[in-house]
Amino acid sequence: MNSDPIPWTDITIALGTVAALIVSLISLYFSAAAKSLAERQEERRTPKLIPALGQAYVRSLPALQVHVYALYLTVSNPMDSDNAISLIDLNITYLTQSKTIMTVKLRAEPSDVDKFMHKAAKHLAAPVRVAAHDTVSGWCYFRVAADLLKGVSIEGYELTLTDSQGQRSAVGSLLIQEYNDAL
Repeated sequence: MNSDPIPWTDITIALGTVAALIVSLISLYFSAAAKSLAERQEERRTPKLIPALGQAYVRSLPALQVHVYALYLTVSNPMDSDNAISLIDLNITYLTQSKTIMTVKLRAEPSDVDKFMHKAAKHLAAPVRVAAHDTVSGWCYFRVAADLLKGVSIEGYELTLTDSQGQRSAVGSLLIQEYNDAL
């Protein structure tokens, strides 16, 4: 019978191998956790603006022969990176008398209509910087020629924002109140 004792070098190598395996598994766990954290941080850096509509109405201004759409908009930036609103557009979809669906795209503008609208209102006209984890708000004005929408049936409104990265955010299904002066 051969009862040679196991040499101490074999025991040392086996223990070293087990220790290396344990260290590798621990390292694998922490690197997976670090990767998950890095992915979440990168996701928070991706540009994203979130628009919300407060109030919206349209007012006819016969002196200027226009309809002015006034929308109170709040835009938040929940991400870790600064962003900016580069464009604010209002798309009006309507049905003509000949049953053709059309869409007109109006760009928000700082204009002379504010003297007919809100005297002391805060304007929100692009470009507007929106810092990380910040919110901006104000009135956006859109002007359309009165003749363009005469005798048509408005089918819907959509407000779209384009940020400095080219990402678009939209608020659809807007309800816009019509405002008339009592004369």
